[in-house]
Amino acid sequence: STYTPANVASNTSVTIRYTIPASGACPATTSNRTFTVNPSLGTASNTTSTASICETSTKALSGTPGGGTWSIVSGGGSISGTTYTPPNVASNTNVTVRYTIPANGACPSSNSNRTFTVNSSPGVASNTTSTASICEGSTKTLTGSPGGGSWSIVSGGGSISGNTYT
Repeated sequence: STYTPANVASNTSVTIRYTIPASGACPATTSNRTFTVNPSLGTASNTTSTASICETSTKALSGTPGGGTWSIVSGGGSISGTTYTPPNVASNTNVTVRYTIPANGACPSSNSNRTFTVNSSPGVASNTTSTASICEGSTKTLTGSPGGGSWSIVSGGGSISGNTYT
């Protein structure tokens, strides 16, 4: 008494018949019912990478089967097509994105979430040290922003201690 539909590519009308067999002089009787079998659009699978990204970059979103939609569950940002763009964040922030395959007739919708971290950017290094020449044996104060960076000599000689070049 259980009907199992075949895989269908489009909405398909199905008619089921119930029959009571003839009994003695009584004829057989039948009763038909027609209903629609809707094709399943599939189960959502969000295959987006869970690797962290910097707030100044974007992330490619990926999911199967095709035809689903993207949304942000938590953490902020925006989505255009299959590209996630994070918001400016003050500290590392977890973001959850959802891939949804829509309902189709009697077939329910399906969701799949992925979570990754958006790291706050320390900023862009800006070396603002004066370019004025100095005499050997003297020192130069090194200046840069934002704070928290480190100094190194790329070419030439000398040494650096803290923010002083000798």
